[in-house]
Amino acid sequence: MITKKLLSKYLLLFLCSLVVFVGINSLSNFAFFNIMDVLYQPHGPKGLLKVSIYVASYLFVFANLIFILFMKNGVIFKILIFALFILLNVDIVYYLIDKNGTGISMHQIVLAYHETSHILGAFWAYSGAIIISLLISVAVLFAIKIIRKFIDIKFFYIPIIMLPLSLVGSYMVFNKSAYAAYEYPFFTKIPMYIYAAKHNGYFDIKFKARDALTIRPDGAAKYKNIILIVDESVRGDYLSINGFNMQTTPFLDTYDNVVSLGIASSGGNNSAPSQYIIRNGVQMRDLPDNKFATLAIPNIFQYAKNANFHTYYLDSQVEYQQLQNFMSSYDLEYIDEYFTIKERKPFYYLDRKLIPKIKTILSSKDHNFIYIVKYGSHVPWKMNYPENSATFSPVLENMESVEFSNRDRAINTYVNSLRWSMDGFFKELLSNISLDDTIIIYTSDHGINIAESGTTMHYGMELNPPKTTATVPILLFAKDITSKYKFDKNIYSHFMIFPSVLDLMGYDKDIYHKYNYSFLAIVLVENKLEFFILVTSLVMDIKMYLTTRAHNERYDHYAVI
Repeated sequence: MITKKLLSKYLLLFLCSLVVFVGINSLSNFAFFNIMDVLYQPHGPKGLLKVSIYVASYLFVFANLIFILFMKNGVIFKILIFALFILLNVDIVYYLIDKNGTGISMHQIVLAYHETSHILGAFWAYSGAIIISLLISVAVLFAIKIIRKFIDIKFFYIPIIMLPLSLVGSYMVFNKSAYAAYEYPFFTKIPMYIYAAKHNGYFDIKFKARDALTIRPDGAAKYKNIILIVDESVRGDYLSINGFNMQTTPFLDTYDNVVSLGIASSGGNNSAPSQYIIRNGVQMRDLPDNKFATLAIPNIFQYAKNANFHTYYLDSQVEYQQLQNFMSSYDLEYIDEYFTIKERKPFYYLDRKLIPKIKTILSSKDHNFIYIVKYGSHVPWKMNYPENSATFSPVLENMESVEFSNRDRAINTYVNSLRWSMDGFFKELLSNISLDDTIIIYTSDHGINIAESGTTMHYGMELNPPKTTATVPILLFAKDITSKYKFDKNIYSHFMIFPSVLDLMGYDKDIYHKYNYSFLAIVLVENKLEFFILVTSLVMDIKMYLTTRAHNERYDHYAVI
């Protein structure tokens, strides 16, 4: 018999469910209501059925959450509540960082998995969001405890039966539907993403042996030493050598043997895809690489070995010769020496500790190819320079994350990092080596977002990534380079670095043009008509890259895995 007391309990349960529904949907920008809007659009029978199944799946998952919240007290309940607490924290943190209203994405899960070496820096950089998330989650736990006392309805078998059904059912819909999984509640969405990433091999990459390379250069190398430096999180338009209004590169601004190619586009908006593209000559036409074909193509070290260069890989980001950015033991077969820094502190000296090694390599009589991964300006920026080198102030406090309200101080902190870790690095390096028969190609893996475009996330966004995260510099260092060559500006990208290195090693144009254009090939063209055609086609390629980037961005991150 239904009594008033029982009726009031179920009414309270319904009202509580509405509150939970609104709270969960606020983490996905109320995406459920967007789906409902689609439901009421004109559809054929098949389309209406698909959307209806999606809506039913969502509601089933949500109902399962309500049943879990009102389970009988016991070990299973405590385990599930602990799991919900962790998953809720993760989703809220990414919601607060990204500000796109979608919470965590599969790309961000994969990125976090493959960049565990930066986990401490991430905790520091996003400490504000983490603290707020913890406070919210703890408040939710207390609210659940209080509500369970007022609503004396407890379930047991229903949530236990519904949980596997909701996970399996929602994944089946997610796997077949065109809709994004971010619309599902956090406790289903995150396991779905993890399973999908695991199922598609994004965690357990099956590396392959590199294809044999029989091609050799037709001509002599243009330089005895070729150094390729890939910095970390250096934004091209924040360098005064590129016209930025704060003097971030005072040394390079007056240095004679450097030329800036202006603002360039990176291959990805986080380290792994960009590094992979630069090392392996991956081009836009190769992406998305769902069959992982690019894992076997010849890498830059193979070309260097065939050109009789000794090969070196220097990485100041990792210790004990760890492999990152989708490198494998197969890559090491073509590297004569892999050098890392054992003594890690202070962080702002990590890159400087590479200089003696570079100097030693260049002193040899051999032809040398050196690939350098710098620690650079990785977050947190305040750790990237000594306190007495803070040219710009005020700066962020220790453990202070970037917010819209402190953007000016965040910019000061970031440009201090650039001035020390980028400009200061070159000042010390170039005072210790000779450029008589050496060329340096310098770029960054990606740019950075500093509380712009409605998000405080720095890089690696999957949906609508700010252009600033793909804005990088490309600089060339060589003796008398400014008098030898005349370069155009702002038309280059990461996709051109690989063929440019091959050009410098002496490979024929027919070889490196299979990848892309070389920086030097463009400026060495003597026939004006040919130059016009070459530059025009290059600009068309860059325009095509920019117009397709937004579409491909969500695939680029997985294309090289």
